[in-house]
Amino acid sequence: MEVLGVSSGIAGLISALGIIPTLIIISIAGFFFFREIKKALTIVEESVKARTTSLANQLSVLKEESDANDEKIMAILKEHEKEIRAIETTFLTREQHYRDFENWKSEMQELRAEVRNLPITILNMIKENSR
Repeated sequence: MEVLGVSSGIAGLISALGIIPTLIIISIAGFFFFREIKKALTIVEESVKARTTSLANQLSVLKEESDANDEKIMAILKEHEKEIRAIETTFLTREQHYRDFENWKSEMQELRAEVRNLPITILNMIKENSR
């Protein structure tokens, strides 16, 4: 056993115990090593599955909330669409308004011209009455 303390690594183990006992020890160590890796892998797989289901649940909740919000928005849009139709049927559209009042500018200009000429017309009437 003194040889184990002096030698190091696998070469020292082979020289102290021989090749077959060293291979058995390495095989046992490898078995335990791979068993620990397998345990860690199962833990990681369970964690991934748990996170996947958690994410799926969160996405389904968000989808339900989004669908509820979409329904609210659609209801509001339908209500506003009804209001717009009511306004269109009740009031004139812009095109109809312009069509009905397209001559208002020329009529206003004629009226202004008559108002400007009103003092002259009044003076002419006064002159005619005074004769």
